Amino acid sequence: MKSYEDTVKIEQLKLNGRQTRKQFHSLEKEERFFDLFLQGDPACLELAQEFDDFDDSDLANGDILRSRKNKLIVACAILTRRMINLGIDHQEMYLESDSWINLVEEKETEDQLKRLQQALLIHFLGLVQEHLHIHYSETVRRSMLYVRQNLTDDLSLKTIAKAVHVHPNYLSSLFKKETKIGLSEYVSQMRIDEAKIRLRYSPQSIRDIATDLGFSQPSYFTFQFRKTVGMTPTEFRETHLL
Repeated sequence: MKSYEDTVKIEQLKLNGRQTRKQFHSLEKEERFFDLFLQGDPACLELAQEFDDFDDSDLANGDILRSRKNKLIVACAILTRRMINLGIDHQEMYLESDSWINLVEEKETEDQLKRLQQALLIHFLGLVQEHLHIHYSETVRRSMLYVRQNLTDDLSLKTIAKAVHVHPNYLSSLFKKETKIGLSEYVSQMRIDEAKIRLRYSPQSIRDIATDLGFSQPSYFTFQFRKTVGMTPTEFRETHLL
């Protein structure tokens, strides 16, 4: 039961928020984020960045670092519950959540927390994607996981087939049959998704991003990016500047 002092303090904090016209993100935007996240759509990562535009420095009596930690812990808890509701094993998700929260507490700067937040979202998104692909065969799911974990390495059909211990021809046929797209197209899609993240969140040059992600020429990277996203990498970066 709240004490009288607690009640007064809460009302004072609420009043201060009204007087300073504290702004919060819209419920519609939050639900849009979860819709994308629970569909395994990497576009949710871009939307998540917009939530940081709202002031949360008073979530720990003015301690900005503590405020950021509190915010990330709450986000981790909410994502964990949503993923459990999606059907992901609750025991595993609680272990995931506890591990990430412990990492949050270890960080000592806002920069470290920002990088950890991005890593958390990408990791949780990967778990959702794996879960949504549960109806695929073990071979196809292992292929997808290998691709996502090795985007900067050689991802030829032969290399992926060797990693999942099947013949290249068999993997190519099976992947196309189950996913309705070719394995090389899937690799390209995943690399473009990674490129979008780097273009927005890293200072890497477009040439370096293209080279890192296995595109033979920056011009070919630009062609594939425009074909998938509808704009060039330069236009995307300019449009999504932080």
